[in-house]
Amino acid sequence: LAGISEDGEVTVEGHFVGRLEGLEFKPDPRTSSGLEGRAVRNSAMRALRPEVSRRLAQIVHATDEGIVLGRDGRVHVNRAAVAKLTQGAPVLKPRLQMIGAEEASELELNAARERLELWLAQLVAHDLRPLVALENAWRDGRLPPDARGLAFRLIENAGALDRAAGDLDHMSEAACNSLRRHGVRLGVHTIFLPALVKPRAAHTLALLRRAAFPNAEQPLFLARPGALSVHLEQRRAWGELAAAGYRACGHIAVRLDLVEKLAEAIESDAPPDDIAIARLIGRPVRELAGILGSLGYRQAQAEEGQ
Repeated sequence: LAGISEDGEVTVEGHFVGRLEGLEFKPDPRTSSGLEGRAVRNSAMRALRPEVSRRLAQIVHATDEGIVLGRDGRVHVNRAAVAKLTQGAPVLKPRLQMIGAEEASELELNAARERLELWLAQLVAHDLRPLVALENAWRDGRLPPDARGLAFRLIENAGALDRAAGDLDHMSEAACNSLRRHGVRLGVHTIFLPALVKPRAAHTLALLRRAAFPNAEQPLFLARPGALSVHLEQRRAWGELAAAGYRACGHIAVRLDLVEKLAEAIESDAPPDDIAIARLIGRPVRELAGILGSLGYRQAQAEEGQ
């Protein structure tokens, strides 16, 4: 006889053989090898089918509040990981792969996946609304011809571009105004969508960008909510930092909106001193020269606070 406890422990004839975590059966390594191990596993899987079906039905009827996209790129329902972001899917058109439930029927699996992908599509539409709207405007031909190229590059680069590589000289004022109406800020150093810098949007965009461009060699870059800047232990791709709302300034990642505030302060008629400028981005004064130098300010300007 096989059974499962309330906390997911699976037993066969009174012996512990593994755990059911979400929809995935994780066998006890001590009972998962050899002919006897396979027999025990098969017995456990037969016993788990009704429970897995019940959990899949719970997913189908889950409320939006009960579904969460975790930092690990997995979708959790009732605090259990049941699906994960499919690698290589477009950032704004993510897909999901169910975790476990190999013995469930295709009908049950598809119903659960469709429920979760509907929730995910709504999450993207809500959290990344400005980027979705920009893509729709680009796709529908509602942008001036000389704004389309820049809009496409923004969409492809997590909603942010280095102004130095933006090449705005060819763009008309009408094109610039059209982009502004779609939430784009044409900053001194960065062209970006300020709404995407907010913690919730940055969290969602960083996770979807990592799934679209997998990188097993580096952990996900995602600063704590409200962080003004972060020390970089290693070099990061532009899109990875931009998706999280930052850009590299030497060895420091500074939040995109604060880079622009930094520029406004330095270029004002009465620029603040180095201590005030450093405080603006949450860094010690000794790091200021390197940060400003990476943005194109000369060392003499950094020393004078200009």
